[in-house]
Amino acid sequence: MNFEDEESKKQRVKNNKRLREITKLKSTLIIKPIYSTTERSKRLSNRRLIIKKIEEEFEVEKILEKRKIGKKIEYLVKWKGYDNISDNTWESIQNLKNAMESVDEFEIINEFISSLGCI
Repeated sequence: MNFEDEESKKQRVKNNKRLREITKLKSTLIIKPIYSTTERSKRLSNRRLIIKKIEEEFEVEKILEKRKIGKKIEYLVKWKGYDNISDNTWESIQNLKNAMESVDEFEIINEFISSLGCI
């Protein structure tokens, strides 16, 4: 025997319909990113700016010295616009590809001085 009244039965059927609708909706939901595409574009462009800043080139003013560490040759570089001695850095030849004129100039002067027997 079922003691459910008519009103309760209608409510139960209504609830079951809602449950089926919710289940259908869950299967058709599209997951959206938590940020808009414009925010994403801004983030990507900021990353590009940071990368460009990292890849910024500095101008060589003068090569000051040369040293050999194992098979690797490094040059002590004075950078244009940086007058503090602590700003000078040891750089490998791979990092100086755009400053070969300064490297060649250093090598020529160094060769000339060593031919005089001063070094």
